[in-house]
Amino acid sequence: MANHFVYTPEIGDEILRRFASGETIKRICDDAHMPHRGRVYEWIGADDERLADFQKRFPAARAAHALALSDDIVDIADDGSNDWMTVTKGSPGNEYEVEVINHEHIQRSKLRVDVRLKLMQHHAPNQFGDQLAITGANGGPIEI
Repeated sequence: MANHFVYTPEIGDEILRRFASGETIKRICDDAHMPHRGRVYEWIGADDERLADFQKRFPAARAAHALALSDDIVDIADDGSNDWMTVTKGSPGNEYEVEVINHEHIQRSKLRVDVRLKLMQHHAPNQFGDQLAITGANGGPIEI
């Protein structure tokens, strides 16, 4: 992980492609050939003409990232493979196994879904944020 990274279009393309597909900036930057994530955050906000294309494409990558998170949510919600666990009960010599709900796994899955929902709302508020429309009858203007 290098902090002295100089921006190149190839590195910018890889970051945007991977971010758009759902990886976090942190995970992308954990790769040895990538800059530190702080450097990428600097590139996003820097006033530097060499970064204009990267900065111009970043909002679209952020919106695509939100869509990828929505795919993750469906996968997490549909995966019930660890919702039950087998525990051993009884006394020594008279033991038996029972299936019980794995509350910890279910809560972790709920947390994973909630975090992704919040990120989606932040990354693409027009698409996933709370909407409040105050209108008159049939969506028309409010009449006083």
